[in-house]
Amino acid sequence: IIGIILVVAIVIVGIILVVGNKGHRVIKVDNVTGEASLERKANEQEIYENINLQSKDAVITGQDGQVELLIDSDKHVLARENTKFKVVSSGNENKGKLKIELLYGTSLVEIENKLPKDATFEVETPNATIGVRGTVFETSYDEKENKTVVVVTSGVVEVTTDTETVMVEEGQKAIVVDDAVEVGENNNFTFINDPDIEDTYYVEKIIYQTVLRYKLL
Repeated sequence: IIGIILVVAIVIVGIILVVGNKGHRVIKVDNVTGEASLERKANEQEIYENINLQSKDAVITGQDGQVELLIDSDKHVLARENTKFKVVSSGNENKGKLKIELLYGTSLVEIENKLPKDATFEVETPNATIGVRGTVFETSYDEKENKTVVVVTSGVVEVTTDTETVMVEEGQKAIVVDDAVEVGENNNFTFINDPDIEDTYYVEKIIYQTVLRYKLL
């Protein structure tokens, strides 16, 4: 009888731990290459794989640097070279807000699963806010021109400025200069699909002329 009671108690504790941790937000550095660092409370420090980030931490990459974040086990955020963005988080993955404040450079975002009803995910630049539910898209911001470019490779995003809101669909890109938004077809990007493997690789023909590593699950 004592043995049965112990087994039941262990099962109950396990259930409590699983339920209690459901929705817990984890922001982890999944991969680092090249020149990169972490800025926390105005102090710049080393960034390395498997470190957990805090809300308002900033990721900085230099020449040839890249940092990939894994958030909530189903959200991937890649900082390209010469990029700085801040991660701002509140609540948890089921009921909370997550924002990437892109100060300059380029970020690539993949959200594998549709966000819960009470959760939001945004990428914010100085002149635009990109709202998503579940998609793959890239955002670039040029400080000198005050220009944001959003390229959607899967799903739909909502681009908002101080004067208007537009929807950008798969295969399209939006260019925001100051507050003006122009949406058109994206002819600079394509996909390569290999039937022998399950990976899909993102190809940027104009800027890098190379295949970047980015797995779409």
